[in-house]
Amino acid sequence: MSAPDRPDSTPSQRSQAAVRLTFAYDGDDVRLLSRHRVEMTIPPGDALEGHEAQAGFWAEVRGVDGRVLHRRVIHDPIQRSVELFSDDPEQTLSRVPVERPEGVFTLVVPDVEDADHVALISSGPQLPGARAAAREIARFPLRPSPPGSQGRTP
Repeated sequence: MSAPDRPDSTPSQRSQAAVRLTFAYDGDDVRLLSRHRVEMTIPPGDALEGHEAQAGFWAEVRGVDGRVLHRRVIHDPIQRSVELFSDDPEQTLSRVPVERPEGVFTLVVPDVEDADHVALISSGPQLPGARAAAREIARFPLRPSPPGSQGRTP
C-alpha cells in the first residue's frame, strides 16, 4: 500500500481522551495518589465477559450501574517478590517473597462517556500451581468529587 492510500490510524490507534491514574500500595492497601486527564493512544481492551472465575490482575472501567465498559488484563503491578542473585553456580537466580510489598504504579484507562469508576481486580499472591478466582480489591472514582462532597473510599 502506498503512503497516500494508508489511513493515518485505525480506530484503536487514534488518540482519545483517557485518565492516567497513579496508585500507591502498602501491603494489600491500594490508594489513589493522582488522576489526570490526558489525550493518548489507549491499548486495546480485553473481553468484557467470561472472566468471572479467572485468576490474575485487571482493571475495569465501570458505569454508575456497575456495568463494565472497558477491561484490560495487566501484569500484577504489586511487586510481591524480588529476584536475588547468588554466587552459587547451582542457583544463580532465585525469587524471594517480599514480606510487605510497597510501591507505586500507573494505569491509563479510556475516559468514556458513561464511566464512573475504575475497579482493580486481583487474585492476590499465588503459590505455584495455586489458582484462586480474582476479586475486586479496590475501587476509585474516575472524576474528582465536587467541592464539599465526600469521595468514595475503596
